[in-house]
Amino acid sequence: MTDNGLFAVHAWPAAQQAAVASLKEQGLAVISVSSGVFEARDIARQKIRQAVTEMLAVAYACSPERLQLHSVPGQPLRVDIPGHRIGLSLSHEPGLSLAAIRDGGAVGVDLMRIDAALDWTPVALLYLGAEACTEIGRQPPGQQAGHFAQAWTALEARLKCRGAAITEWNRELEHLLAQAPLRMLGLPPGFAGSVALGPSSAME
Repeated sequence: MTDNGLFAVHAWPAAQQAAVASLKEQGLAVISVSSGVFEARDIARQKIRQAVTEMLAVAYACSPERLQLHSVPGQPLRVDIPGHRIGLSLSHEPGLSLAAIRDGGAVGVDLMRIDAALDWTPVALLYLGAEACTEIGRQPPGQQAGHFAQAWTALEARLKCRGAAITEWNRELEHLLAQAPLRMLGLPPGFAGSVALGPSSAME
């Protein structure tokens, strides 16, 4: 955790030791890889996947060549490491990519660049609900975009954690997603992000 209560995000590879320690001690690590604002998304995706592979190889003393990230539609990203259930989640925005790595259960991470010019109200009403929209609207005008971005990443992180697609807000969905513990991320200025945790999974 950072001094302000946010969950720490470790830049890769500069903060390799801190990231591995977080995974070992807390069962969860979030790493970041910077990229050019106009860099192709595919390149950014390759970079963050490579960073995940490198970190897992260091953390679990295994060969990077033997690590394969599995992506199945409708299911969270995962990787097979003997003796461990590793949950993975990735998120990208121009300039920055994140990966959440969890030992022992599903995880979801989401990242959003804060856009002060965004008309967030109709999106918030449709996907976050009237109560959340009202709460965001109570914030000072200069802070509303940031609060919307934080609420949006919380929603997306919880959806990713469950391997669920985004859908219009409803009370049942809100109750279901609220069961996933959520942590706000410590990110560079101009970004908001969240990480959500699914139920712990015991090895069979």
